Amino acid sequence: MKCDNTFALLKQKSIMKKVKLLIMLFATSVASMNAQKLNISYPLSPEAAVAMATREVSNVLSTIDPEDFDNYGFDAADDLSSIEIGMPFYQVTLPSIELKSETEIITNTQLIQVPLLLNGVARCIILIGNDDGRWNVVGIGGANYVKARQDIFASKEATCQVIVSVPQVFQNYLLVDGRELSFEPIIRYEDSDMNNKLDLNKLIDISTRSITNDKK
Repeated sequence: MKCDNTFALLKQKSIMKKVKLLIMLFATSVASMNAQKLNISYPLSPEAAVAMATREVSNVLSTIDPEDFDNYGFDAADDLSSIEIGMPFYQVTLPSIELKSETEIITNTQLIQVPLLLNGVARCIILIGNDDGRWNVVGIGGANYVKARQDIFASKEATCQVIVSVPQVFQNYLLVDGRELSFEPIIRYEDSDMNNKLDLNKLIDISTRSITNDKK
């Protein structure tokens, strides 16, 4: 009888393990079904974006009146020949559709922001955009924008980064790629919920809510 009881106990444990395994498999399956992927398009490779900014930086700077250099983060006495090209930031937006039911969210790349660094400090950004079907340098600016976030725009820790723009709430979010996607606000506001880091679901909520409000 003792042997029979032991066998019964082992059998019960085996059944319990199978039940736990099935629960785990089911949970994994549900997580997989509910998981959403963010599909980022790269119209230019990071290397191509840096090469374009390097090639055009002198031409772009030559269009700036020396009296306006401070508006672009430079001083008249700065040696502009020492400018370095930072890593590109791909500025994307979420599509204007209901996103919660989508398993793969295809973003729209609007611009490529390429910081200009001098003496290790990000001064402004060159903008690369789609100009009649071709990607070219389309502008320069953002001195105050990059000055406030040197921790982001002067960094050289990656080959490129992604920024999700939500213009309806006047905020850009840096994609932080870890075990789970999170989004760090770039623009800092005083006493605002817009300063909170978001996960993908919350970013979708904000974007969808803003799009819905715009349509009303």
